[in-house]
Amino acid sequence: MFVSDLSDPLDLVREGLDRLAAEDRSSWSAATRTDRLIELRVVQERIDREVLRAVADCDAVDAWQEAALGGVSWLATKTGLVRNAAAGLFRKRLKRAVSLPTKPQIRRNRSSVRVA
Repeated sequence: MFVSDLSDPLDLVREGLDRLAAEDRSSWSAATRTDRLIELRVVQERIDREVLRAVADCDAVDAWQEAALGGVSWLATKTGLVRNAAAGLFRKRLKRAVSLPTKPQIRRNRSSVRVA
C-alpha cells in the first residue's frame, strides 16, 4: 500500500469517492439522479480497465510467485474476489492480449500490398 500524500492518482480517486459518499442528493431531480448513475457507471468501467491493466502488469512479472500462488488464487485470497470473478479477470486479460496484434498484419489489395 502507498503512503497517502495525494500525489498518487489512487489517492485522488479515494478523495473523490469520499466526496461522492458525502453528496446530499435528496433535493436532486430524477433526471439528475439518473445522470449521476450513468456517470458513475462510466467511471466504474474505467476503473475496471485499470484493474485489468494492473492484473496484466502483475502477471507479466509473475508477481503471484512470492506468495506461491497462481494469479487466480492470489486475487481470490488477497483481494476478496470469489474465484470465478478472479478467473474472469484472467480470461479478460488473455482475451485482450490475444486481440492485440503483436506483428503488423499484411493486407493484400488487388493493386497493392499495405501494412495494417
